[in-house]
Parts: sequence; C-alpha cells; structure tokens
Amino acid sequence: PAPAPAPAPPASMPTPPVANPYLQQRPMRPMMQGFGMNPGIPAPMPLPVPNQQPQHMMFLQMDKLIKFIVQNGPKALDMVKNNERGNPNFGFLFPGSPLHPVFMQKLNFAQQQNSGNPSSLG
Repeated sequence: PAPAPAPAPPASMPTPPVANPYLQQRPMRPMMQGFGMNPGIPAPMPLPVPNQQPQHMMFLQMDKLIKFIVQNGPKALDMVKNNERGNPNFGFLFPGSPLHPVFMQKLNFAQQQNSGNPSSLG
C-alpha cells in the first residue's frame, strides 16, 4: 500500500515574510547634543517682554480713562489714542488688544449712564 500524503498546512498559518531590501530598518543616527539641535549654533535670545502693568492696575487705569472720556467727550478718546499709541499700558484702546472689547463695553455703559445723569460719575 502507498503511504498517505502529508497533510496540507492549514490556510490560517501565515506564510514566512520575504526579505525586501526596501523595507529593511535603517540604522538610527546618534542624537546630537540638545535634542537634535546643532551645538555649533547658539540658541536664539528670548524676545524682551514689554513693560506692562498688572491687569488689575490696567482695569483701574481703564476706569479713570473712561471717566475722563465721558467728562470731556469723544475727542478726548482720540487725543489719548494719539498720545499713547505704542504704549503697552494703553493697548486696550486699540482693536488688536484682547482687552479692547472690555474697554469698549465699559465705555459704552458709562456713556449710557452719563446721558441720563451727568453727575453719576463725579
């Protein structure tokens, strides 16, 4: 009698990987000092932070300025904007500042309050 044929491998067994030279892992380059930064180039200097007063002081200054504007009219706002352009302590006067909407809301509220009662701010 003839010997029985060898059983076929189950279909679920993976086939061995074929060596592909394009998929070979490249050797890692040694890391340079400073997490990959070039040690021959100095780190950039940090930018200077403008002299800016604490936020609570800025709100006090904002309130004083609003009182001045309400008492002296809208031309006072234009005058202060021209005089303080570039001063970081008065940045809230200009639309690029994150405090500008707060300033405008407070100014509009003070102007509405003053229109009904001129002595409300005194």
